[in-house]
Amino acid sequence: MKKIETKIEGAYLYKVDYRDDERGYFFEGAQIESGFVQSNHSASRPRVLRGMHYQAGDSAQGKLCWVSFGEVFDVFVDLRVNSPTYGKWDGYQLDNWYKDRLWIPKGCAHGFLVTTPNIPAEFNYLVDNKYDPKSERTLLWNDKDLDIKWPITNGLIISEKDQKGLSFAECEKF
Repeated sequence: MKKIETKIEGAYLYKVDYRDDERGYFFEGAQIESGFVQSNHSASRPRVLRGMHYQAGDSAQGKLCWVSFGEVFDVFVDLRVNSPTYGKWDGYQLDNWYKDRLWIPKGCAHGFLVTTPNIPAEFNYLVDNKYDPKSERTLLWNDKDLDIKWPITNGLIISEKDQKGLSFAECEKF
């Protein structure tokens, strides 16, 4: 597995080196010393955009993300005011074919868009802190100051909560 730095300080893309034969495939997972405490799994229809979510304060979560079925454009924004990449975003296409993993550190907002046209996507992530509904925050997915370049912009399915996210200027930072 190859560890690749992203545009965001402390975030990494892990390119999976898998072996396959007539039986199937095998690969070793990313070695991250993070103390994961919870495993999450979601299934979303085509054109569903989830995010941009994060937990504030001591409830912040680091996430190891991957797709087990379908394809998504996975995005994260650095909300850490003392980070050299504060206010920047980065995004990667994740799918079930290449099996890449994305490590998103604490202090980043996170979201994804299902880009497979006719099938849903199954998105998985391990987190290093428990979910706390009181600490949950939403950054506006289409904030003009961030200017995230989503690969699809029309016909999106977005929850009411995500449509009402706070702008980058207004959102709680780390």
